[in-house]
Amino acid sequence: LLDTKDLSSIVDTLSESLSNDFQVEFHSLTLFGDLKSIPTCNAKIVSQEQANKRVGTLLRTNRAICGVLGSDELEFLFGEQSAKVGSVAAVPLSHGSAFGILAIGHSDPNYYRSSMGTLFITYIAEVLNRITPSLLQK
Repeated sequence: LLDTKDLSSIVDTLSESLSNDFQVEFHSLTLFGDLKSIPTCNAKIVSQEQANKRVGTLLRTNRAICGVLGSDELEFLFGEQSAKVGSVAAVPLSHGSAFGILAIGHSDPNYYRSSMGTLFITYIAEVLNRITPSLLQK
């Protein structure tokens, strides 16, 4: 991840690593901004306003959370796969201001629990917070 040079590579490397290296069942990277100004990549791109309406509670925590989310939050984060997601670990991405959210999910509703540590997803978020902001402009 640290060796990636563009946004598309970050998204693809992250996806491949979460799926293959860590066997994460579901994952999503949502970036905030204007679709026209962010380089083409496989991340979901939404406005900050949309994100605040749909996952504002997650964003305001400003830290990683684990547990069960509501159906609207799941649909926003995981789209078509949301009905299969039982529990989630999610972390807002920020560098001065919020620019996205990383979420990983599991089909078991008890897999990610609020009492669980968040070190893994927090470390990934710290790397993304460092390397992603400068690549968000075309």
